[in-house]
Amino acid sequence: MSKIDFDFMISGAGLVGSLLALQLSKLNFKICLIESSDFEISLNEENLFNPLSLNYRSKIILEKYNIWSQISQYAHPINKLSIKHINNINVVSFGAEEINLDAMGYVVDRYRLLKIIRESVKLHGRISILENSKINNIERKNDHVCVQVDSDDGNRLLAKKIFISEGASSKFKQLVSEKSENIDYAQKSYFINCDCDFNENHAVQIFNKHGIFALIPYSAKSLNIVMSIKSDFSNLYFENNKPKTDNILDVFNQYVTNVKSLRFVNMHNLNTSRNDEFYKDKIFLLGNTFQVLHPVGAQGYNFSLRNISSIVKYFANDAQSSQNMDSLIEEIMRDREQVITTVDFATKIFSSDKLFSKTLSKLFVESLKMSSKLRNSFLEKLLGIYEYPYLDTDEKL
Repeated sequence: MSKIDFDFMISGAGLVGSLLALQLSKLNFKICLIESSDFEISLNEENLFNPLSLNYRSKIILEKYNIWSQISQYAHPINKLSIKHINNINVVSFGAEEINLDAMGYVVDRYRLLKIIRESVKLHGRISILENSKINNIERKNDHVCVQVDSDDGNRLLAKKIFISEGASSKFKQLVSEKSENIDYAQKSYFINCDCDFNENHAVQIFNKHGIFALIPYSAKSLNIVMSIKSDFSNLYFENNKPKTDNILDVFNQYVTNVKSLRFVNMHNLNTSRNDEFYKDKIFLLGNTFQVLHPVGAQGYNFSLRNISSIVKYFANDAQSSQNMDSLIEEIMRDREQVITTVDFATKIFSSDKLFSKTLSKLFVESLKMSSKLRNSFLEKLLGIYEYPYLDTDEKL
């Protein structure tokens, strides 16, 4: 019988893979964490303009994992959210005080958070880090997986199970999920940084016939603008990725003043993917390898954090047997259906020019203003605080 090198291997040491490695190691599992680039993170002016929105549930998870205390001083709170639709002159707004929270969510820098997590990973003796390495092949055996790693050592490693968190383009998705739904929204997603005067704790989401626009405060003096623009209209707002300041600010003119600069951060074509399975025979999919979500509502990393929470709890309670994954799979897929329903509703209804969608979106906004039950349900889904069977007791609100 072959000697097993690790309990778990994790391919991809990003925000998802690194945090999962850290938490599983605290359960005394032996972990191998594989990263295709340098493991060390250097913070500089260029990569510190990359915001990450965390909802309230994510903050609770990071608190439990002793990460929040290290990032909280850099976290910018969001206390108010406003949603405006072009078909309705009125704006519906939500405040953290409605559900007795200090904040609805927070904005942090993703590279600063990643650096904090990786520094913690390096302190754990039960985690072996293989940097500048990648997996060439995974072969399933009876009680383990055999992994061929392309590294200086040319390692051939054995693990009981492996998590793939390599991003949407991972070639190993096919080992788990035979079906993958790919959606081309025919939109371009732009991220720009704006130095201006604004309500520093107020996030705004605006839907119009050109796409979906979001203002996300990042500090007391700057905010990030996330724009998911239908490709046919992108030239109204950008020329060779250079922002057309007047046109962009026309969308947000009631929320920002005294604009000093607009700084282009990045752009990509908006395509999403959903794999129909999360786990099969010793191999898990995580993060964007599992699914890529539309940026509306900033659900992507928040969903992945909940995945990590449920995985860690599952193996903490079932460390020895862990052969039947049905309950874990059911919990994560149930969560995903909630997320997909919310995201699809926003992208299909609010950004459509069809008469039915315009009417429905207007009714929905009006209902949010009038129905406290609907408001609370909407907020709970947005903030990730609706209850699932796998929530830890001390995570429940």
